[in-house]
Amino acid sequence: MFDLYGAAHALMVGSMVAGVVAVLWLVLRAGHNYTISTNELYASSHRRARLLVSAPSFVLVVALLLGGLTWFIGQTRVSRTTVGAVIDQGRTFNEAGLRTEAEVFHTTVSTIVYYRLPVDSQVVNWLNRSAKYLVHEKKDVDVQVAEYGYINFATARSATATIDRSSRTITVELPTPTVRTYIHSVGDVKFSEGPLNAIGTMLKAPFASILGKPVVSVNISGELQAAQNAVGGRGNPVEIFGCGKNEIEQQLAGIFGSLPQYRGWPVVVQFSGMRSVPQSRCQALQNQLVHSS
Repeated sequence: MFDLYGAAHALMVGSMVAGVVAVLWLVLRAGHNYTISTNELYASSHRRARLLVSAPSFVLVVALLLGGLTWFIGQTRVSRTTVGAVIDQGRTFNEAGLRTEAEVFHTTVSTIVYYRLPVDSQVVNWLNRSAKYLVHEKKDVDVQVAEYGYINFATARSATATIDRSSRTITVELPTPTVRTYIHSVGDVKFSEGPLNAIGTMLKAPFASILGKPVVSVNISGELQAAQNAVGGRGNPVEIFGCGKNEIEQQLAGIFGSLPQYRGWPVVVQFSGMRSVPQSRCQALQNQLVHSS
């Protein structure tokens, strides 16, 4: 993968170093000329060095031109991230922690990087379209994001438990969980680039192989974060909490089961101010996730 922005940055650093060397070179030549003008003995065996038309002047001019070009490239760089359609893929089960089971969503996140001139005219727009085709990088990442309800232990202290000895059942009323997300899985990561980028990659590949460096390295952390941000709050809390509470019920049953008198008693969890969800709906979501995987 040829990175125009990275190459421009490296070229800018090289231009700055070359410019500094050229300036020092010109200073030494100027000092040389000054010594000739003030020391006749030294002047008899040395000749004056050219300053304006000389190798260091040429290096300085080239360094300034390349530095300006790389600065211009940095100013025209455009990075755009888009998130595709978010599709509910069901929910998980047996997640660890004091949390509900999760609702899983699927999306494809696309990021394209290209360069455009900040001028609005027909000619410039045509140049921008041509440049976008010739020089661009595009990433498509398939992501599954899970959304779940979480209750921390400090909040859980306000819970109330009702013990029904006749039915040997413990009913626990908990505060409403907070919604959280995490990356459930990452699928295909597709990378494409423009013709000129491809030529740069072709030229770079042999040297990268010799040096043991990766030919293509893709960072998808930005795409994963964009997917989480897009999914956050998208799920139905009634389904997430109502269908996913089995995880918390199992955990609380284990906690109460540590006491001999409540060992084996089932625990029913209720959330304040939230209606129940039909079991058929919960089972349908579970089957949906199993089939999609």
